[in-house]
Amino acid sequence: MIIIAGTIDLADASRRDEALQLAAVLQKKTREEEPGCHAYVFSADPCVSGRICVYELWQDEASLAAHFEHANYLKMRAALGRIGLKSADNSKYRVDLHEPVYDRTFTPRADFFTASHDGAGAMDDDRAIRNLVARYCHAIAERDDEAWLDAWAEDAEWVVLGRTLRGRAAILAHYRELLSGVRWAVQQATDGIVEVDGARGRGRWLVFEFLQGVRGGGGQNVARYRDDYVRCADGRWRFARRELLVTYLGPADLNDPERG
Repeated sequence: MIIIAGTIDLADASRRDEALQLAAVLQKKTREEEPGCHAYVFSADPCVSGRICVYELWQDEASLAAHFEHANYLKMRAALGRIGLKSADNSKYRVDLHEPVYDRTFTPRADFFTASHDGAGAMDDDRAIRNLVARYCHAIAERDDEAWLDAWAEDAEWVVLGRTLRGRAAILAHYRELLSGVRWAVQQATDGIVEVDGARGRGRWLVFEFLQGVRGGGGQNVARYRDDYVRCADGRWRFARRELLVTYLGPADLNDPERG
């Protein structure tokens, strides 16, 4: 993620409302028309006459570069230029970590309390993805549907037992259907191989799952997961795609040769 923050001081402070009125149309068009734009705000500074505060949030360098070539950006520059500028001070910041200001007790936190850190203070992506897979497994064992669903990106895809589900709503509905006849289930993911490339990643895991039905009887799933990961707008890694490749699904004692 990239943040642009700064200020624009107008040559004639009395024209600030006029400038903001012109900018409002282009702000709306930029937000609606340009992929990767998460925020685009030009607003009056309540403490300094004639000053406009700038705040922009972009997905990545590619989306910001496209914005600089877009008609919306060129029209914004031209409109403010006609109004007349005294000075401008704008800087861009690359964001490596993002999380809520408030923790679960609604206490504001200055530390990055949900994240793992390397020596430079940035998130260790490899560890974050491994923690994602671990949280997924714990959510199954604890029957925490909310935590399990939070592991998925909004437009994720889940390929499991002959079905392909797309989007969080469909994925959650099928997950609940699969566990509707299960008393408990414990899943373990081991020997993970994780590769990260920017805001995307891929992984391979060996999966062992044990379960008991509501009417008794046990089962075992021996499988592999093939994963695609994405770092979302909030800075957290989630599953963009998971595909379950089953090696064995049947009685827990592995004695059924037809199941392998």
